[in-house]
Amino acid sequence: MPATINEPLDFLQRLAESFEYVSLVDAAAAAPDSVTRMMLVAVWQLSCYNSQPLREGKPFNPLLGETYEWSTPEGDVRYLCEQVSHHPPVSAYHTAGGIGKPHPWEAQGEFEIKTKFWGKSIELIMDGCESLKLNSRGEEYRWNRATICVNDLIFGNYWAELYGKVKVQCKKTGDKAVLTLKPCRGKLERRGEFEGSVFDSHDREVYKLSGSTMDKVVAQQTKDAAARRGGSTDPVVVWTKSPYPEDHEIQYNFTTFAIGLNDPGDACVPHLPPSDARFRPDQRALELGEFTRATTEKLRLEEKQRVARKELKEAGKPYRPLWFVQQDGYDHHKTALENPKAKARPLVRQMEEEGFVWGFTGQYWDKRKAKEWRDVPDLYL
Repeated sequence: MPATINEPLDFLQRLAESFEYVSLVDAAAAAPDSVTRMMLVAVWQLSCYNSQPLREGKPFNPLLGETYEWSTPEGDVRYLCEQVSHHPPVSAYHTAGGIGKPHPWEAQGEFEIKTKFWGKSIELIMDGCESLKLNSRGEEYRWNRATICVNDLIFGNYWAELYGKVKVQCKKTGDKAVLTLKPCRGKLERRGEFEGSVFDSHDREVYKLSGSTMDKVVAQQTKDAAARRGGSTDPVVVWTKSPYPEDHEIQYNFTTFAIGLNDPGDACVPHLPPSDARFRPDQRALELGEFTRATTEKLRLEEKQRVARKELKEAGKPYRPLWFVQQDGYDHHKTALENPKAKARPLVRQMEEEGFVWGFTGQYWDKRKAKEWRDVPDLYL
């Protein structure tokens, strides 16, 4: 497929956009009561969809072993994502936040992208889950992701929408949130609409959430909750989307945050491993408007990846991710090599399950500090 169906970011970078409004996580970690913490985590999740409906280009598929790191300028949040499997395509990430603050936290996620083609549209389903651990509270929040659908494929007038039910739950407290992202059914001005409710451990509705993931989220305490807990029933704007940059329509409808994710002048660039997505030549060419070169480079990298996988197979060596390991004793890459017909185990966990398939080793940041990248694969040259 030509590179022009893509936007000049890949899926690992798209996942990093979840942390654009990371201040909501810091606020949740510091909130005094569990229901307020749940409400803030739910609002944070809604903010993660703030620009996706306007993004008509799909992100590049990461190469096996590709990585992406991101940190806040203050260094209190750092994110690392790796493509840990190619067949099926699985991405795993780990984020440490609140570093050096009274309420540190950790976020983790793993996703297998599945597609369903419906003739005129295609659904992109993010199979897997994410979690947020508030370390000072001993709480873990787990949730799933909504479905992305790209419509009008036949006529070429692509437009995207998000829909589905997102559930956020915390087993320790028993609190939960239910967020329903509504399909716009062709009415593009209604993209981003949702309904949301936050419930306490007794399954009583405490907050109603309303607004749009593309504009703002409003929380309003119910009358019964206000009578029990005190406080007002007046609606409160908890989150507001930052304005788009000038000329965003000709910049793939990227937010200011998204534009910065592929910045070759970022202060972190000299410290990155050669596998980082910022070094992908096909993405860079697309960003520069060099469309023919972007497609040529994309096809070259895909062929290079096929050759590398064939060489590993012929040598009888299973692939090994560098920064994440399977935690259940099952070795997907070894099993696929030794017994290709064996039924594969799921490579992602679901929200209702415990833990994750892929565990972050933590070694990435040690290697980065020492600038020891000799084991990092050559993906782009």
